[in-house]
Amino acid sequence: MMSAKSAVPIAVAIVLGGALIAGAIVATRTDLFRPGQRQADPYGALKTAVARQLVDPHGADFRDLRRTESGYCGEVNGKNQAGGYAGFQRFFAIQDPEGSWRVTFDAPLIDVMCKATG
Repeated sequence: MMSAKSAVPIAVAIVLGGALIAGAIVATRTDLFRPGQRQADPYGALKTAVARQLVDPHGADFRDLRRTESGYCGEVNGKNQAGGYAGFQRFFAIQDPEGSWRVTFDAPLIDVMCKATG
């Protein structure tokens, strides 16, 4: 009969061995990591640019993102200095030819640039 003390190293060896085998299987499955399989967020750069304008960029929540003839429109909810969400606010953003983003939260401009079409 095996004592509880001697069973622990055996159990650890079994778990580690299983993890090594699983890792080897995943590492040899190149089809799991084929480029282009996962679709990137088409608004990723836009979200980053808008979030950088907020107190807590990592807490940004987006909705109603859309491309217009003049740029990008949407709404973002960010955390305030107290750590609570401030509520969704509209924004308009454009990307210049060099790749830099210009973001505004100016309501009159947003009204013109983000006017619903059709």
